[in-house]
Amino acid sequence: MKMIKVLVLSSALYLLWGGIAFAMAEYDYLCDATIAFNQPWNEYSPIVISETAGTGEYTANTAPSYDSKDFLWHQSARITGSAGDKALSKRGISSATIDIDTTFTFDFGDVLTNLTITLIDHIQDPKSSKQLNLWNPDNETGEYIGYWPALKKGGGICFGLKFDDEWFAIPGWENGNSTTFSDLTGKHTVLIHNNVSEVAIANYPYIQTPEPASMLLLGLGLIGLAGMRRKIH
Repeated sequence: MKMIKVLVLSSALYLLWGGIAFAMAEYDYLCDATIAFNQPWNEYSPIVISETAGTGEYTANTAPSYDSKDFLWHQSARITGSAGDKALSKRGISSATIDIDTTFTFDFGDVLTNLTITLIDHIQDPKSSKQLNLWNPDNETGEYIGYWPALKKGGGICFGLKFDDEWFAIPGWENGNSTTFSDLTGKHTVLIHNNVSEVAIANYPYIQTPEPASMLLLGLGLIGLAGMRRKIH
């Protein structure tokens, strides 16, 4: 009986220590866009909402700007953050989110007017850096970057456009392409939306879940040893 206990303990320690590693997860997410209108806007209203939380480092930056002469608008959002550290003395979770919504109002009165919206430039650059490219969803150990259901954060959509509260697309979302709304009168709105969101988790030691086949072989081996011991005695 002592022999079986020793084998079980040795196997458990092998599975535990054989799968241990340490991690630090970092994210750096940039999203910006430059839009041009062929008509001047009457007014605009930017609204910025940012949230940062966690045990690691995090920052959130926005940079809206415009050129009233050429009817250009530039909107940028960037977040950075980390969880854990290289000294293996910290673990935890870091999250950051930025939403920027700028609404433009156009008033064309009674004159039929075409409004053309052109995508001048668009950058979506999500980056991540991890010491260990392993994550175990069974015991939530290792490192993880992306969307986290419990927080409902991560995996930002980056950039979108609305005309009169309806989403629309620039063809191919390629720089230089345009969408035109024809024969407009009265008031209309265009919304430029930026969103960046990410979650980083560091939970160490990383513990690998034994594969079912390995556990089955281990179990059969222990049963066989127990049977042999009975025959000897």
